[in-house]
Amino acid sequence: MGKTALRELTDDSTGVVIAWAATAARPGTGSLRHEGTEVKAVVSQPLGDWLLHANLGWTRSEADKLNSTIWSVAAERTGLGPIDAMAEIFSDDRSAPWINAGLRWTLKPDTLFVDASYGVQMDGARARLATIGLKYAF
Repeated sequence: MGKTALRELTDDSTGVVIAWAATAARPGTGSLRHEGTEVKAVVSQPLGDWLLHANLGWTRSEADKLNSTIWSVAAERTGLGPIDAMAEIFSDDRSAPWINAGLRWTLKPDTLFVDASYGVQMDGARARLATIGLKYAF
């Protein structure tokens, strides 16, 4: 996975990035092979202590033989010391949207982060998802 900046995000200007990923899987005892591809455009806009994001993209699952359009909108509240708060809505063209909220704790600025989130899918089943993550940027 990676990101390619088309326009750098600064405190005063909108950032534009193309994010991409490729995944592999090993079905049963077979060899490792390409499973998925994802490409999306990400636009980020600073607004005071807020950072607003919008994503639009495409994903492909080889196992399911499916293409999907993916999207999200998100807001980050920065300037709260070592903790940032986030909220997002995201989905694809095949399922109901998810609403998530999360916190990110900066352990070492620009390098090491811990995050946690909780989300609910907005359909009749009300699926839920909780995450805890660690990010090391280098």
